[in-house]
Amino acid sequence: MIRKKAVNAEFGSNCYLLGDMLSGDAILIDPSVGPEDIADISEGFDVLAIVVTHSHFDHILHLREAVALTHAPVMVGAGDAVGIQDPAVNLSIYLGRPVASDPPDRLLAEGDVISVGRWEFHVLETPGHSPGSITLVCPSAKVIITGDTLFAESIGRTDLPGGNEEELARSIRRIVCLGDDFRVLPGHGPEAFIWEMKEINPFL
Repeated sequence: MIRKKAVNAEFGSNCYLLGDMLSGDAILIDPSVGPEDIADISEGFDVLAIVVTHSHFDHILHLREAVALTHAPVMVGAGDAVGIQDPAVNLSIYLGRPVASDPPDRLLAEGDVISVGRWEFHVLETPGHSPGSITLVCPSAKVIITGDTLFAESIGRTDLPGGNEEELARSIRRIVCLGDDFRVLPGHGPEAFIWEMKEINPFL
């Protein structure tokens, strides 16, 4: 699997491109970076979908530009669909920089599968940080994309509107139980294997 990352310098949010070199297909996850960076990491790939792990503003800052650049459909968990459209829900209004996009093209739910060439990404509903937070799991590549649910050395906040500490704890347990040899690609910060996180993450 091809993995590329660009980071929003202001908020530290990660944008990923995950692709299949043989087919040239890819998905773009959390378009937090500008169109130049998106064009750079997606060069040579056909972006089949833009997947939003959750709708907080720092993960959808450049969603409109990403759609214009790739013409790919937008996919998000049902519980966060309103967030990509409403600056009050995605919290951007409180920064004085409202972010709003069109309604998503597809609502993702537990058990959905997104196929990208040889790779299949399975959707887990992992609420807690936000009501509609999702995690993508690619079993064959041993890769997990967690958004802001789980980081290498920390976990997602639950003090924002829609956060729920008990739900987050259940979601994290589901992720950790996938296996020590899975590599986590979080919404902020560096990637890490589950086994590494058990050693360095005090919340685990």
